[in-house]
Amino acid sequence: MRLLFYEAISYTWGSMERTEEILVDGCRMMVTKAAYEILASYSSLLVPKLLWIDAICIDQSNDAEKSRQVPMMDKIYRHALFTTIFLG
Repeated sequence: MRLLFYEAISYTWGSMERTEEILVDGCRMMVTKAAYEILASYSSLLVPKLLWIDAICIDQSNDAEKSRQVPMMDKIYRHALFTTIFLG
């Protein structure tokens, strides 16, 4: 089994009316302004990081996936190498 070392991000979503576009594996995706600002703060780092952020890692348009993944979020945060909390 291969271990993944990742950083989990906890934050407040903010308004869904304020969104920004990002690219994830070459695909366009809309995220809240709050998520965008967090990702932008990491983009200036010289060392690439593996991040887990719910708005991207859980398909928000898929109710079945959300119903499976949201109850697992406590484990996702607990197994992260560390969790960073953004208060907004």
